[in-house]
Amino acid sequence: MSDITNNQIQEQNQNIYKDAVRKKLRFETSHQGVINVEDLWTLNLVSNRSNEVTLDVIATALANKLSQQKVTSVVNPEKESEGTKLDKLRLAIIMDVIATRKEEYDARKIEEKRRMEIDKLLGLIADKQDKQLGERSIEELQAELVKLTSKV
Repeated sequence: MSDITNNQIQEQNQNIYKDAVRKKLRFETSHQGVINVEDLWTLNLVSNRSNEVTLDVIATALANKLSQQKVTSVVNPEKESEGTKLDKLRLAIIMDVIATRKEEYDARKIEEKRRMEIDKLLGLIADKQDKQLGERSIEELQAELVKLTSKV
C-alpha cells in the first residue's frame, strides 16, 4: 500500500463513483428495499436495533455474498460475472463511505476535545481574573466602577 499515492487513491475513488453513477448502481436492503449510493451517506455506521439498515449490515452482507461466490479465474479476472463485478463495486463504495464517515467522526471528536480544552483554559483564566479583582482594595474597585459607569 505504500507504493500507492494519495492521488491514485483519489482517482480510484472517483472511478468507483463514476462507475456507480453510469451503471445506476443500487443496494438491496432487507428493511428499506433498494437504495442508491447517495442514500448510503445518510445511514448509521452501526445500530443496536436489529431491524435498522446500517452501513455495517450492508457491507457485511456484501462481503459474505462475495466470499461465497465461486472464483472462475484468478489469472483472468475479466471472466468474473457481471454480478460479481457489481458486488465488488458495491463493496468498494460502501467501504469508502465507512472509511470517510469514520474519519469525519474522529475529526469531530478531536475538535470537541480541543474545544473543551479551550473552554477549560478560558474558565481558569476567568477564575484567576476574578481572584485578582477580588484582591484589589475597595478604593481600587470603586475607582474602576466610577470609570466604567461614567462612560455610560
